[in-house]
Amino acid sequence: MIGIIGFNSLKYMQFLYIYKDILDDIGVEYEVIFWNREGDEMPPQDNFLGFNETVDTFLPFYKKILAFIKYVSFVKRQIKSRKYDKLIILTSQTAVPISWLLFKKYKKKYIFDYRDITYERFTPYLWLIKKLAKHSSFTAVSSEKFLDTINTTDARFVVSHNCSKLRSEYVKKTSADKIRIVYWGMVRQLSFVKRICDVFANDERIELFFHGKGYGADELESYISQNRYNNIHFTGVYTRDRLKTFAENTDILLNTYENDILQKPAMTVKLYDAIRYGLPMLVTKGSYIAQFSEEYGLGLSVDFADTKLPDKVIGWYRQLKLDELRDNCSKAMVRIQHDNKVFVDSVIKFVDGEKR
Repeated sequence: MIGIIGFNSLKYMQFLYIYKDILDDIGVEYEVIFWNREGDEMPPQDNFLGFNETVDTFLPFYKKILAFIKYVSFVKRQIKSRKYDKLIILTSQTAVPISWLLFKKYKKKYIFDYRDITYERFTPYLWLIKKLAKHSSFTAVSSEKFLDTINTTDARFVVSHNCSKLRSEYVKKTSADKIRIVYWGMVRQLSFVKRICDVFANDERIELFFHGKGYGADELESYISQNRYNNIHFTGVYTRDRLKTFAENTDILLNTYENDILQKPAMTVKLYDAIRYGLPMLVTKGSYIAQFSEEYGLGLSVDFADTKLPDKVIGWYRQLKLDELRDNCSKAMVRIQHDNKVFVDSVIKFVDGEKR
């Protein structure tokens, strides 16, 4: 049996379902161990094993350390008692605390799913990440740019995009008097998002929508209210089954993040949403997503320090040709599907012999 181990609530581990889809399709038994941090309703499946100690996901780490230690102990007990044949380890947050168990019992018998840069600026941590990659069967990376950080030839890496079974689902948009710039996802990088709001605030040609919550959402809403930005709207928590409706009411997808050490090399889930639904997007100039977007003609790279940005965005949008954009989305999809086929084949080879 395969054990899939994650360190978060299921709703924050969408990439888990990439593996779930593959294992379900080929008929391999597996169990999912996760931390039900927010007391969500447990899934009905018997193969989902949750650690049910609630803690605010957005608290600083030092305030969660005791619960974190308890969860690490829970994971180790489950792995030892259930005697999994192989493991799929989701993110470095999961891999690092149980690294010595992996090295001792599961060398070359685990997939290391690496999706975020965290503390790699610290030499001992980076050394451990490289060691985890080296002793994995293979390491799945969600962005090729992460390889610049890991910077080792002593491991096998496979690109695993943040999507599963990507296909075209182009939407027919509803009509609106204003250009609707829409963000969906966790609201974070608060000072950067405030800057975005300042740039587009009270522009009568534009409406800005935020779907989702996060550690900065409440403060951001207060900021918008205090400054009387009347063209910026918040809708709160959503489920992914609402994305198609969001897309139907979107003219431009807002896929911009501050170019910090964590975000600059990353590939966001919204990139794949834009390709899936055929939506043009704004991306942050200098980011890896901007590089990908420019290569395939998927959006506009922007700098929010530009005081003339609203005019530039509107001018760019009005000149867009929908057929050309969707052709570009199709070309990008071909590359992603090729990468994902290599990844799926690698997972199937990894679990070979575990079929029911």
